[in-house]
Amino acid sequence: MKVLILAAGQGDRLKHLTDDIPKALVKVCDRELIRFQLEFLDDPAVDKIGVVGGYHADSLKTFLARQNLPVAFFENTRFEKGSILSIKAALDFLDDDFLLMNVDHIYPKRLLNTLLKQTRGITAVCDFDRKLIADDMKVKLDEKRNLFQIHKKLAQYDGGYIGMTYFPAEKVAIYKQAIEGTLSKLGNKTSVEMILGELATRGEKIDIADVSGIRWLEVDTIEDLQKAEKTLESSPQFLV
Repeated sequence: MKVLILAAGQGDRLKHLTDDIPKALVKVCDRELIRFQLEFLDDPAVDKIGVVGGYHADSLKTFLARQNLPVAFFENTRFEKGSILSIKAALDFLDDDFLLMNVDHIYPKRLLNTLLKQTRGITAVCDFDRKLIADDMKVKLDEKRNLFQIHKKLAQYDGGYIGMTYFPAEKVAIYKQAIEGTLSKLGNKTSVEMILGELATRGEKIDIADVSGIRWLEVDTIEDLQKAEKTLESSPQFLV
């Protein structure tokens, strides 16, 4: 399985911390966000990793090179627009089963095993035991508990999307078609999650991997970072 990590954003809500470095290199407990992702993905199921940089791309590319890991690097030169353009920058990389991830999430290792046991076709990774706020990506399921809608502004929803989607090789071409359809309908400034919405609109079945009960962290603001550091410092086994 390949993994593509989207890491092009500036992370302006982290304020001064991203004045000179990309969000991916912001440290939580003295460890860069991208390092958390790479350690999470240190698993026999993962064959190749790709990273899409953008804001201060050279800094991220240099950091990855120093890790002496076989990571493919792609650059989204239009990073200030929607994250959907980061996918466009790495289209050639997507030619097999792959997992799509955001760089600003910190997941425990057990979450990867839990989601991989539930992957079938296109699979959105969600939880259903978290109190969601306005900025969270929300999902609505159909009667068969497949993804029906996804958006931050859903008035009615069943759970939250946790920033990962799995695509089997046989669905990659369909996914690439949906990228173009999403761009045509919503323009460059849309987020990558809206591709799932486009697929659902087309009648494509989107399974759910339910990882409820496994806590994870998002680092989007200074407050998020402080909470993440407090959690990691007080719970040494959190990442296991």
